[in-house]
Amino acid sequence: MKAFIKTLPLAIAAVTLVACNAEQDGGKSQAQNMNGQAVDGRIANGLVWVDRNGNGKWDSAIEPSARTDSEGFFSFNPRTNRDYCALPSTSLSYRHCLEYSSNNNQAQIMITGGIDVSTGERLKAAMVLGTTLADASNTNGDTMKRISPISTLLNAVDSSNDRAQILDAIAGSGATESEVLTQDFSEASTSEQRRLLANAVTVVSLQNLINSVKGSEGSNQTTAQRQTAIAAEIAKRIAEVPGLLDDPAELDNFLDEQLSNVDAARLQVAKDSARAVRTALKAIEDAVIADTDDAKAKVSSLVRTAEIAFQLARRAAVDNDADAAVRVQEFTTAVAQNIADQFATLGADDDLDVQSFTNAIKSQSLTGADFAAAKNGARLQGLPEGEVWGGNTWRVFRVDPNSDSGDTDDIDVDNTYMAMLFTDYAGQPGTGQIWACFNVEFDDEAENDTGFNLNKQFVFGSWDQLSRARIAIELQWNRFLRDGQLVYGGLRDPSDSTSDVLYRINHDGEEARNFNETMILDPELTATLADYGPGGRGAGSPISNAGCQSIHNMLFPSDT
Repeated sequence: MKAFIKTLPLAIAAVTLVACNAEQDGGKSQAQNMNGQAVDGRIANGLVWVDRNGNGKWDSAIEPSARTDSEGFFSFNPRTNRDYCALPSTSLSYRHCLEYSSNNNQAQIMITGGIDVSTGERLKAAMVLGTTLADASNTNGDTMKRISPISTLLNAVDSSNDRAQILDAIAGSGATESEVLTQDFSEASTSEQRRLLANAVTVVSLQNLINSVKGSEGSNQTTAQRQTAIAAEIAKRIAEVPGLLDDPAELDNFLDEQLSNVDAARLQVAKDSARAVRTALKAIEDAVIADTDDAKAKVSSLVRTAEIAFQLARRAAVDNDADAAVRVQEFTTAVAQNIADQFATLGADDDLDVQSFTNAIKSQSLTGADFAAAKNGARLQGLPEGEVWGGNTWRVFRVDPNSDSGDTDDIDVDNTYMAMLFTDYAGQPGTGQIWACFNVEFDDEAENDTGFNLNKQFVFGSWDQLSRARIAIELQWNRFLRDGQLVYGGLRDPSDSTSDVLYRINHDGEEARNFNETMILDPELTATLADYGPGGRGAGSPISNAGCQSIHNMLFPSDT
């Protein structure tokens, strides 16, 4: 058996990446920058677009789009003073430019997908910002508009009285709309920001939970459309009952209405799950952080704890996981604090694979769980000293045959791999292009005939380093022009083999094919491709499916 080292948790989520910066109402020459930032935590690599027709989904032929950068900004990053739209259209970073032109001063900007940098997990739900073209041209980081769960609520109601009620409930008495919509509350450096963060994540978690439990059967809407409609229901209820998020009885009543098609047992699990998530998030709002504390690390630990609660809640309410259902009932304020205390020892810049931690505690009673062991088993350590992601470096990842997690019963383990060539982008450390060949095969031949099949498929895209141990990759393959792929993950310390790290392949279309596996770096296959690519036998890169067939032949000569 080959020696495997370094696990890589990856998550692949299908998004649409066809037309970027489509011309509108007079063409690109009249277009202006639409500047902003996506905040739940900061959302990197999210698909952001101007919803020109207001239908809540991206219509690629007529609606301009972009990708948020590693800090959640699009078009202009005030921290680096970088104007992405001023770059040549051939620049890799031009993908962060969102331009729009219209005779109408009003615009609705939406975002789906992307990675919450604070947790390493995907954005849970669609978010919306209603703005004016004048406001969207603002480049001042202190007054720039933010797309967030809170902007989504405010966009969902028309009455000024309803908006005032929502502001009071979410931000506190005296908060103004302009103050709230320009807050990067992900920093959570003040009590006001911590309240906004806790309430914002509660809203987006409810959107996801309700949509997932309710399901899409009988609906012809996209996931983003359904989630936006749920946000509108949350907004209307908060306007009527400002204490909705903090009153368990009112929250139960709301879930009764939203999940009226769900059986009683599953509905109760959904209610328990919603309470568990809110308990963890209230710990953020209620946290007392002194100036002498490592405030960033403490907030980070509480945010990760809330994500653990959500992971358990989703497994209990959506996946009907009996162990997770018991855990959400045990998720008290004391449990949340115990978990957060463990995370606080990681430091603000350390990374943790949330799903690995959740797996480790799911079958233990939370009143006596070994949180320290779970934390140590889920730590992400990054590349060894001196190694970088770029540098025209090949990495070949294969399914870990020793893993007992995921869907190894469904996957042809021997023939599933990802071969990726990481290149640098001149003058931009921590980012570059990627050329890759994916070969994901199912044991069931019928599955391999579906549209999701990635048999020796060429994929092109870009990569960004989000932290010391985590990267995000935006990929688009040529076979399916309607589909792109967003990949994210991190590297485990190769000496740690005590627990699994998952990558996720999630097709977000209405015909979803989801599965989990543990992928690990295969050094022998990686070495096989050392001379392939720039300056080597490949004369550049695997620029087609035929090139991927050549790579497959190199990796597995016995198949030729």
